[in-house]
Amino acid sequence: EVISEIQCRFAQQSLEVMSAGVPEQLVAPRQALVQALASLVKNGFDASPSSRTVRLEAVQSGDSLEFRVTDQGLGLSAEARIHAGEPFFTTKPPGSGVGLGLFLVRLLSQRMGGDFDLLPLPAGGTCAILRLPLNRREMP
Repeated sequence: EVISEIQCRFAQQSLEVMSAGVPEQLVAPRQALVQALASLVKNGFDASPSSRTVRLEAVQSGDSLEFRVTDQGLGLSAEARIHAGEPFFTTKPPGSGVGLGLFLVRLLSQRMGGDFDLLPLPAGGTCAILRLPLNRREMP
C-alpha cells in the first residue's frame, strides 16, 4: 500500500519502482513511512536533471527491509553528507526547502530501531537507504 501511494504521488514523473519478493507487511506508522519515502523521492527528483529517472527499490536484507532511493544528480558534497539529516540543513535554494525532510527520515529510522544513510554513487548521484527492522512490534 505504501509503495502504491508513492507511485500515485509521483505518477507524473519518471519513477521506477522495484519491490518484488519483499514482505507484504512492515510494522510501521503508515503516514510517517509514506512521508519519509515521499521526501526521499522528492529529493531525488530535485537533485536529478528533469529528464532523468529516480528509482525506489524495496529489498529484504536479512531481518530488515531496505528502501533505496537512487537519483541521477550530481551527488552530495562531503560537507552536505555530514550535515544531511540535521534539522533545517538544506542544499536547496532559499524558498525551495526548509531542511526537515531528511531529519524526519532519520528520526523515523531511529525510533524504529533502523538506520538511514546517504551513499555517493561512482557515476554520480546518491542512494538514500532507509533500513527498518521487520520483527519490530511497536515503536517506543
